[in-house]
Amino acid sequence: MTAPSKPKVYDLAEIIATETKAHPPISFTAGGQTFTIPSPILWPGDIADLSQNDGAKVLLGDQWEAFCAAGGNGSLLNSLVNKVLGATVPE
Repeated sequence: MTAPSKPKVYDLAEIIATETKAHPPISFTAGGQTFTIPSPILWPGDIADLSQNDGAKVLLGDQWEAFCAAGGNGSLLNSLVNKVLGATVPE
């Protein structure tokens, strides 16, 4: 009798690396600065529960203040992401 095979165990870090390579970050300029956010496939799972501005703050992280100083806000980031990928920062 053959022993049952063990289920395959996947490494999340490897999956994230693969997805990051397949779906690179989105970079854009505003006010002469370059900003970068992750591709939507790598957005935090709970981002849909946030307002547009709070979602944009999460995606931009330390870049948020500079983005706002350059004239940006959550709605404009949403418009950019929608234009680039057809996805949106949750409303």
